[in-house]
Amino acid sequence: MAAVVYQQMDYVLFIYGLSFFLFGGVCFYVARSGLLPGGWQWLGAFGMIHGAKEWLDLASLSLTDESYCPWLRLAVLTLSYICMCEFCRRTVFVASIRLNWWLIYPLLLAGAATGWFWGIAGLNASVRYALGFPAGLATSLLLLYMARGSQGTGRRWLAAAGLLVALHAASTGLIVPPGPFFPASCCNHIWFFRWTGVPIQAFRAVLAILTTVCLWGYMIVRRGEMTTRLGGHKSSWYIHLLAISTVILVLVGWVMTNAVGQYVRHEIDEYLSAYSRGPAAVAAMADHWQQEIAQNRLIVIAVTSLVLALLAGSLVTVQSFQDANRRITASEQLYRSVVDNSPNCLQLLDRQGRCLAINPKGCEKIGRTEAEMIGMRYQDMWSPETRPVVEAAMTKATQGIQARFEASYRRPDGKEIIWQVVLSPVHQEGGQIGPVVEIANDITDYRHAETELRRAKEAAEAATQAKTEFLANMSHEIRTPITAVLGYTDLLLEPNLSETERWSFLDTVRRNGQVLLDLIDDILDISKIEAGKLEVDRIPCSPWQILSDLGALMRVRTDSKGLSFTIDCDGPLPETIQTDSMRLRQILVNLVGNAVKFTETGHIRVVARLLNNQDREPKLQFDVSDTGIGMTSAQLGVIFHPFTQADSSTSRRYGGTGLGLTISKRLAILLGGDITVASEPGAGSIFRLTVATGPLAGVAFSDRPRSVLEARVEPAPRPTLHCRVLLAEDGVDNQRLLSLVLRKAGADVIIAQNGQEAVELALATFPRWGRRYADPVEPFDIILMDIQMPLIDGYEATRRIRQEGYTGPIIALSAHAMSDAVDRCFAAGCDDYLAKPIDRDKLLRKVAEFVERRSPSQEPKDHHQPLID
Repeated sequence: MAAVVYQQMDYVLFIYGLSFFLFGGVCFYVARSGLLPGGWQWLGAFGMIHGAKEWLDLASLSLTDESYCPWLRLAVLTLSYICMCEFCRRTVFVASIRLNWWLIYPLLLAGAATGWFWGIAGLNASVRYALGFPAGLATSLLLLYMARGSQGTGRRWLAAAGLLVALHAASTGLIVPPGPFFPASCCNHIWFFRWTGVPIQAFRAVLAILTTVCLWGYMIVRRGEMTTRLGGHKSSWYIHLLAISTVILVLVGWVMTNAVGQYVRHEIDEYLSAYSRGPAAVAAMADHWQQEIAQNRLIVIAVTSLVLALLAGSLVTVQSFQDANRRITASEQLYRSVVDNSPNCLQLLDRQGRCLAINPKGCEKIGRTEAEMIGMRYQDMWSPETRPVVEAAMTKATQGIQARFEASYRRPDGKEIIWQVVLSPVHQEGGQIGPVVEIANDITDYRHAETELRRAKEAAEAATQAKTEFLANMSHEIRTPITAVLGYTDLLLEPNLSETERWSFLDTVRRNGQVLLDLIDDILDISKIEAGKLEVDRIPCSPWQILSDLGALMRVRTDSKGLSFTIDCDGPLPETIQTDSMRLRQILVNLVGNAVKFTETGHIRVVARLLNNQDREPKLQFDVSDTGIGMTSAQLGVIFHPFTQADSSTSRRYGGTGLGLTISKRLAILLGGDITVASEPGAGSIFRLTVATGPLAGVAFSDRPRSVLEARVEPAPRPTLHCRVLLAEDGVDNQRLLSLVLRKAGADVIIAQNGQEAVELALATFPRWGRRYADPVEPFDIILMDIQMPLIDGYEATRRIRQEGYTGPIIALSAHAMSDAVDRCFAAGCDDYLAKPIDRDKLLRKVAEFVERRSPSQEPKDHHQPLID
């Protein structure tokens, strides 16, 4: 076997060089793919140059080895090792290892030059020792390092390639051609052949082929993993075809070169046997005949190389074509996906405006099918009034200028769409203008939102202006009574006032204080209405009583201005209706009060009637008419808006907050009716109020005379109190005021300064609590609990009192008038609620009501066992 391989030394060198060419090609492919870091193009250059060196050795067997050929082969070998060193330097630099690798070249070259003293043979060995072995070993270590940092199954191929490169480095850098110095004189090609029976070139060729296979396997695996993640195929057929064809051609070439060699050797042997007894010079021609054999075999090797080159070139061309085709297909699919999934309408139009292509979203937006759109002129899609704008834009686009316009498009189903359109010409080679691309963006929602935003802005500005005017009016309305209160209070402090002046000043202070309270009530009402927390109680009440109370309340104001005030009924009214009497009275008082405010002379009339149609819900109607200044149509459109009056001059002339009519209208709607108005400037106004009456089945009807409606209602006498009251109040002025009012009515009042003291005094009659007091403490009939106090607030104090078993009535006193504050009071255990400022008559009636309601059986009981000392 060793003799056969040795006889095929020329073909071994051919395969050796071919394997390095393939190795270089694979390294160039790695560099192009970018899957591994470093200067892989330099390793590819090493493969190509080293393969060329082996083919130079092949040529030296077949041709005359001139004197310059060994030096040329040595120079090529040195250059190949330098390329491998550069690969290592660049790869280490990419790996961010901070070393100045360029300094290693002088050292390596100096070591390689030491063989100069032994001639060409010494240089050949020293170059391999100083350059080949370190460069190959460093390359092996880098491949193993890359394999460690790699992922997937490809790392095994890369690690195997690193180990094979290490073996090749050892075989190249340690087993050198024979040299005149140690170790080249012992460990060399001849020693390896004698020891193994195989030429060292064959061993290196196998290592190079296996290294190439490992690198190629790594590329195939990594490429397959990447294309699988991207949804493509793992490999291509031409890759396997190239590998199989290379193996077949190498084997066929081996057989053919061996056959040629055997044939030529047979001819030479016959020639030598025929002239064996001839001159001795014939034997000296044996070396020449051996060269003849190599030359004949070189033809077969050249043919094999040519076929391999043609095959590789054709397959590379096929690969490039397939890659380009795949890129074009992928690009087309990408752009098709973008066009198909675009939310805009995209059309391709020819220079005459005919549709060449359209995306699905465009068909959906236009309301036509693709078959209907293809061939249709773009201008014909639009309405006649829009077509001139479209024609102008299309003309501009066919001239090579981008055109934009915005227009309304009507679909075949009648739906209107507002489009923002861009017509962009396609510029072709040679400056020619090709088709036109239309991009239409549906901005219908945007324009509608823009319109709504503008309206909202205008409304907000109007509301801001109205609130600004309201704040100015409110400031005026609040400062006016406060000025009167403070001014007349200062006058009351002066001595030498007559009794008449004093009572007049006090009446003025009280009247202006009531005005302030009415302002606060209006603000609270509108706040509750805006928050949706205002509720009405529909309970049985008498419309006659409401009208009678209205006459008693408003007649004083009409008499003071010299106005005639009448209340009439147009037909019989029900004796009772289901509504909120307090809110209905509030609405009527506001309407009549406005009539009095804006009427200087003439009369004010209220007419009540029942609207009882069988097909509708029965309602009670009140018409409030006056002979005042009246209003214009523009003023009628805003009088029910919050914080709005007829105009600013009205505000300055007549005063008011602009909330009364808004509150009245909202209350009327809550009561199942409404308020409408009819007015003319200078002719007065008529406000019409309707409220639902509820079911009238079984309700009696009556028609009372006007004298009943005009009767003055005498105020009820204040009750006399015979009870013990605990007043929990931290404000000194409120303590004095409330205790004075209660004591004048006959009550015994005990004052608690805070919540903690209120709890202790309220529970003093209980055995567990009463032991703290030296004197016996009488129980309280009622507790008036302020909500906001120090130490313990009214909520917590009430809860503690109830937890101890106190069952007497507790009435909350608070300046918080919102519904959530009232709900918290009842949740804490209070029986009722009075808002500050406290109305004296309401307070006394409420206390009397609870004291009279409480029976002896409801007295607090002792649930605690007495303590035994």
